[in-house]
Amino acid sequence: MDDALLEIVFERLVGNPLPVEAEALLLAAFEGDQALATQLNAPPARRHAHQANDTAAKDPDGAYLRSLTVKGFRGIGPAATLEVSPGPGLTLVVGRNGSGKSSFAEALEVLLTGTLMRWAPPAPVVVREGWRSKHASGGTEISAEFLIEGSGRATVARTWASGADLASSTEWLQRAGDKRVPVTALGWDADLKEYRPFLSHSELEAFFGKPSDLHDLLASVLGLEDLVTADKHLNTARKAREDALTDIKKRLGPLRAHLQLLAEQDERASLAGLDRARHGSRLRHA
Repeated sequence: MDDALLEIVFERLVGNPLPVEAEALLLAAFEGDQALATQLNAPPARRHAHQANDTAAKDPDGAYLRSLTVKGFRGIGPAATLEVSPGPGLTLVVGRNGSGKSSFAEALEVLLTGTLMRWAPPAPVVVREGWRSKHASGGTEISAEFLIEGSGRATVARTWASGADLASSTEWLQRAGDKRVPVTALGWDADLKEYRPFLSHSELEAFFGKPSDLHDLLASVLGLEDLVTADKHLNTARKAREDALTDIKKRLGPLRAHLQLLAEQDERASLAGLDRARHGSRLRHA
């Protein structure tokens, strides 16, 4: 349940209190069918016990990505590392088509969740089986270094033996100075499933419509509205001048024909042409 929404619900409950059991059932309903079933099937005296347990539960540690290393996955063959600046804010990964941007993004999703949402059935089998790179031999490895709040650096890794399927991986977490432990020790599993943070380009378009709409939205998020506005002004001015030039070219042909006809009918035009020719000759001689 979203923290902001949960805060609103609590405020409403303070102003309009419910019996303890009813409040517990309401909060369980927000958590999902399983939590609600647990509350309904529990003895009346224990139906509100989950609230105290949830309150006492430790929040997962915050973290910032520092680097991501990928080998033998999707479009990445030999091991390649993407380094980013760990810290709050928005990080952009920019590159030409085929440079590996999507492979890195999907590698991070597989590393932390073990799968890709866009590969879930009914995705074609050829898509689901195309996760291993054809440009590398041996096993597949994905690892990431994080800066964990309160404990410093930590490495998360997932590996596949040669020929293993996507579900047959080995994963581990190692904080600086500690032994390797399961990745579940981060406490991110539930949040990664409920608030999945990985969205493909096509999934983003489903929220925001056309690619141009997504571009405009990202531009506003990045504070690039002035650049977008300037680009629109330049395009408008360019189009106006191109339209004027096209119109002039359309009228130039008939105008030339009309001038030619005048030159043939009016001796002054012929004399003017002769004078221009003489003047040009004098200039060349000068």
